[in-house]
Amino acid sequence: MKLIVEHGRYGYTLDNLLYDDINFAVNEGEILSILGPNGVGKTTLLRCITTLLKWHSGHTIIDGVPVTGRNRTNIWEKISYVPQTSSAKFPYTILDMVLLGRCSHLKVYSMPSKKDYDIAMHALDQVGIAHLYRKKCNEISGGEYQLVLIARALAAQPQLLILDEPESHLDFRNQILVLSMLEKVVREGNLSCIINTHYPEHAMRLADNALILGRGRQYLFGKAADIISAENLSDVFGVKVKMLPFEYGGKTLSSIIPLEVI
Repeated sequence: MKLIVEHGRYGYTLDNLLYDDINFAVNEGEILSILGPNGVGKTTLLRCITTLLKWHSGHTIIDGVPVTGRNRTNIWEKISYVPQTSSAKFPYTILDMVLLGRCSHLKVYSMPSKKDYDIAMHALDQVGIAHLYRKKCNEISGGEYQLVLIARALAAQPQLLILDEPESHLDFRNQILVLSMLEKVVREGNLSCIINTHYPEHAMRLADNALILGRGRQYLFGKAADIISAENLSDVFGVKVKMLPFEYGGKTLSSIIPLEVI
């Protein structure tokens, strides 16, 4: 799937716009990371992209066709959205929660098949928590619940995967597990993927392109390696930043250290 946002304009009031003429794209097999300080509208942007909120003007275009006026069911058959982790946990088993990701593939009143159960278990295995499948969601940690939500999204077998801070509440091991798993799933499945993150290091490690949202409706879009720079991060976050590049696994990564508020 190719997704384009063209001339997007949105704000909770017309006097206080978050974006005014924002433009970017995600191609098949690509990962886009969205970065920016709190309050600039990163989560709101995801809601506009997915039609949960309506642009004041501009378009979200999927495979050359604007989503405006399209059947929402057809849109959500192609998109999986993982919101920020909620504190509310329903007393479903983990397997049942992940099976909810298969709903868009089931007919009305039909029951999940063995194939659906196999896909759900495979999704749990992908995120490393298949051994917990019988536990209830209200009996696990916040980090484990985040992995459940990611597994539910993968179980839908989407063409576009959208995740809002997927590594939140995860320890170092699970952060690396999720980042590696997402990269593998996107590359092997030729998916499109959009990730909101507070970690510039993760964006540099994972993303092909980056979208940096700043205050005053300013934004930067381009190759992650080009626009995630000490200068741009300092300008957007208002923090003096030091970047220490190093080579690992055939990639150039960076340790990004915030030094002081400017």
